[in-house]
Amino acid sequence: MIRVAQVVEDLKIGGLERVIENIAMHLSPEKFRVSVLCLSGGGEIAERLIANGKDVEILGIKDYHSPFSILKVARWLKSKDVDIVHTHGYPAGVLGRVSAIVAGIKYIFHHIHTTYPDLKYRNCIMERILSRFTDRVICCSNAVKEFMIHRTGVSEKKLIVLYNGIFEMQPQDPAIANDIRQSFNIPKDSIVIGCVASLVPHKGHKYLIEAIKEVDNVCLLVVGDGYLRKDLENYASELDIKNRVIFAGYKKDITPYIQIMDIFVLPSSEREGLGISIIEATAMGKPVIATKIGGIPEVIEDGVTGILVEPKDKDALAKAIEKLLDSPQLMQEMGRNGWERYLKIFTLNQMMKDLEKIYNGCK
Repeated sequence: MIRVAQVVEDLKIGGLERVIENIAMHLSPEKFRVSVLCLSGGGEIAERLIANGKDVEILGIKDYHSPFSILKVARWLKSKDVDIVHTHGYPAGVLGRVSAIVAGIKYIFHHIHTTYPDLKYRNCIMERILSRFTDRVICCSNAVKEFMIHRTGVSEKKLIVLYNGIFEMQPQDPAIANDIRQSFNIPKDSIVIGCVASLVPHKGHKYLIEAIKEVDNVCLLVVGDGYLRKDLENYASELDIKNRVIFAGYKKDITPYIQIMDIFVLPSSEREGLGISIIEATAMGKPVIATKIGGIPEVIEDGVTGILVEPKDKDALAKAIEKLLDSPQLMQEMGRNGWERYLKIFTLNQMMKDLEKIYNGCK
């Protein structure tokens, strides 16, 4: 049995955290025993893992630069007799890998889930140094891999791409979807434009709200939460479209919400490692409009499974929405093509198989 430790800052809600949840829940239990170490805090996903009987530890570390923190993590790794350390995200990637080196862990992997446009020179130096002690740096997309090569200088030989995968999403009882529409007072004949993303600046909700103002007879369903919610609600009011923009908040099960969407939009404006939510939309057979940023073009084939536009361009978003609304047949074709692409590349089963190969590659 190979003992694997997934190391992360915390396990709140987000794409990175959901990847860790999938690994902890679905990595082969016959081959691997998975423990999860949250360096600073827990969160909803941590609670879900604990409820499912998974080994989760929260250390409550506040100072990531303290030698005592390094020793604390190293002692935990030794106590679990860990064979593989798999760190996620920049802060946990530094502390986790340094601690793994101190603990004498045989195999070390680091997972990059997005690009970091504000990465400082000293951070790049640290990445290059730590990469020498890292067996593989796992990138969630080729875009992230290219970022690591050109921005941080990490050797291409150390980098490998592992696409995020999700369970096949089964449509729920139409009555459930109908109840959701009624709960938000969405008219039966209204077209629903949907977005699932945390309400933070780099997701670009502002530009989507501006685009909705330019498109008649549609409503926008925003699923997700974050510190920008109040600002975005106020902005919709300023644009006099408050009655057409619905903020649904965070939802544990997003399936019925995507089900009622006619078109899915992810207007990321600054960075996007891959975009799990657009994979979920394609798995539900929805046509997707998204921005040409990060790993998104690796999920969405422009003109085939959806439409790609430049980031921060409300007019392009509006035109793309209108183009699909003018051609129901095109919407249907893109939705079907997206679903077929999901089955070929982005299933959870494929991700777990590929991750096991990465782990076994160092044996």
